[in-house]
Amino acid sequence: MSPGGKRCVVSGDTEGVGTRAWTLDFKKYTQLHHKSEHSDIAVDGQGRDVYVSIDYQSPDGDVFMTDLETGKRTTLFKTYRITAPLRCTSPGGPSGSRAGCWSPPTRLMASASGCTRS
Repeated sequence: MSPGGKRCVVSGDTEGVGTRAWTLDFKKYTQLHHKSEHSDIAVDGQGRDVYVSIDYQSPDGDVFMTDLETGKRTTLFKTYRITAPLRCTSPGGPSGSRAGCWSPPTRLMASASGCTRS
């Protein structure tokens, strides 16, 4: 369930399905991603519900967000340009420390270890 309570996000690797945000009556959906990846649901700076994920099939391993209602995708940063292990989490979200409890504003936290400056 999205933080705003308007969409239900279903994720799967069935060919041609991927990850979708369904209306609560399951009659319409917004395509969020062509695969099921490590992801979370958050609220963006404008208060809109977004899907945040990584696209391992993109040339640069994009971490991106997609608006659950409009389907507009925004690349946040490119992971393949980071030469260290990277971990992303949305604290307070479903995979955060307070599972299922939304406490806006939700933040995406990304951390890398073993980084060096070039």
